[in-house]
Amino acid sequence: QLFREQVGDAPLQYIAEKRIQLAERMLLNPSMTVGDVAHALGFHSANYFSRFFRKHCGVSPSMARVGRPENNAEPA
Repeated sequence: QLFREQVGDAPLQYIAEKRIQLAERMLLNPSMTVGDVAHALGFHSANYFSRFFRKHCGVSPSMARVGRPENNAEPA
């Protein structure tokens, strides 16, 4: 209860949000696979990470990566 009062979220919700924020940053690195990101964030299964990410973001990690404007820029 103290954590929720101080931070505004339950501990598990806070951790999930931080993991998603970190995943979004890591997915910007084209040399990391979705499996690499999942493993780096402590997920034992890339499939579970994908379901977790989709639940929180509304798209799969692969689609989030493809949908980034900087990844779709045409070469100069």
